[in-house]
Order: sequence, then structure tokens, then C-alpha cells
Amino acid sequence: MREPKQRSLKKDKKRGYDPEKCQYKGKDLSHKIFDTPLRNQELIYVKLEDHTFKFALRPKERVPNKPGQRRIDTLPHSMLARGKRIIGAGECETDENGKIIEINNHSGHYQPDEDNLRETKENMMSQELTRSAVKWKVFDKTGKLIKEI
Repeated sequence: MREPKQRSLKKDKKRGYDPEKCQYKGKDLSHKIFDTPLRNQELIYVKLEDHTFKFALRPKERVPNKPGQRRIDTLPHSMLARGKRIIGAGECETDENGKIIEINNHSGHYQPDEDNLRETKENMMSQELTRSAVKWKVFDKTGKLIKEI
């Protein structure tokens, strides 16, 4: 199990995020979190302890494309889990049917490792959230691509 890094949560709080209440500067954002992947989208995900998933939009446009620096209108992973412990987190892309076609373990808050991504892969496949030909990318804690599994 992974808990969000306290440093990341403090940074989010300073920016106005409240993961437990799912709010940004007092505004409710729970409507931006989904139980299933949306069609033709770039998303972030978390896998909760009960093996369910939560998704939210995450355009790839970052400032500049570095870990920990994202557009202000995208949610941090901790918002999806509402600050709770998780067993997987990262980013994914979906096709026109909402099936995941590419996925990775990139998350500055939780920093899941390759084993987490492998477990997430098994879980997503058993729940039929993915297509058969999926790119599974493993990133290190700095956001550098290590390999595909």
C-alpha cells in the first residue's frame, strides 16, 4: 500500500487543494472524478485498496513536461483517492470505446514502482478496462521512462 508523500500533500494544500473534501479553493470537484475511463482521453488514475479505480482528466500539457508541474486545472492523484492509501496510480490514455490503450505508473504523490504497475495491469485486465494490445510503461521517481512491460 502507498500513502501520498506528505511533501506533496502540503504543496497541494498550499495551492488550495483539499483531497479529503475533494475541493479546490473551497469549490467541490467531485464531479471531475469518474469510476470508469472516459472515451478518447488522457487520464490519471488511482487504484484503491478494494481494487476499484478512480479516473480524472489529465491533459499531457505540463509546465514544462516535468514531474510535479502540471496545468492548474488538472487534479492531483491525491484528489482521486481523497488522501487515502492506494495500491496503484499513474496516467493512461483511452480509445474511442473507453478502453485503456496506454498506461504508466507516473505519479508524484504516490510514486508506485514496477510491481505496483504489474498488479494494476492484472487488475485492469480482469475488469476488462484495457484492450489486448496495451503499452505498459514504467517510469522512475523522476519521471524518466525505464521500460515497457
